[in-house]
Amino acid sequence: MRVFIVEGVDNSGKSWIIDKLCHGEYLDKFDLRYASTHFPSDEMCESKEFKKLITNINSPNYDDIKINFIKKLIEEEVSFLRAEKDKGTSVVFIDRFLITSLVYQGSGLAKNCTMERIIIGMYEEMFRGLDISSVDFYNFIFMNKIQDDLLEINPTKKEFDNKADEIRIKLSSLLLNINSGAICSDYFDNIIVFDEAEFKNGTARPSDAELLSITDTRIGIIVGLI
Repeated sequence: MRVFIVEGVDNSGKSWIIDKLCHGEYLDKFDLRYASTHFPSDEMCESKEFKKLITNINSPNYDDIKINFIKKLIEEEVSFLRAEKDKGTSVVFIDRFLITSLVYQGSGLAKNCTMERIIIGMYEEMFRGLDISSVDFYNFIFMNKIQDDLLEINPTKKEFDNKADEIRIKLSSLLLNINSGAICSDYFDNIIVFDEAEFKNGTARPSDAELLSITDTRIGIIVGLI
């Protein structure tokens, strides 16, 4: 089973790309079973672990709170992947996964990546239990917004997503750490970053025509790896 993970900043088109892949004609030429989901799920965003994560940022035990949340999140992710593997699913598309966990719950560039290494260890243990090879994981990272800010209906998640600029900086720092070898995992072997090179006019919101071109390019790259 291949796992295609779409990561990136808010409003960068993650869920839109997955929706187009799963409900368009792009996969019709493949004789395969596919599925999609997003993490954390809506139920997870209402869980006590998530709310505790949001409301206790200044707690001296915040690292323990992060780890408890990651454990709960991994349980949810394992359940989905194992169920799809048992069904014989060939390809799954996931909106947010390990990279997002590292960005949101990691310590960041200035703090020697201790929490990042703990989180990676937790995920790698999960991967071994699922018996899915690291070569079958693909991470597509969208660095730029292509949509206007959308209304987040989940108030708890909305509060968490309000730090858009900080999140983008942490994502960039994480990629630097991965590229330099400061953070290592076999599951980072297949990372494809979509950055400012997609945009003809810098980081300004693309025109409708440019948006269609960007979307077609992204989908073409993903479909070419199936």
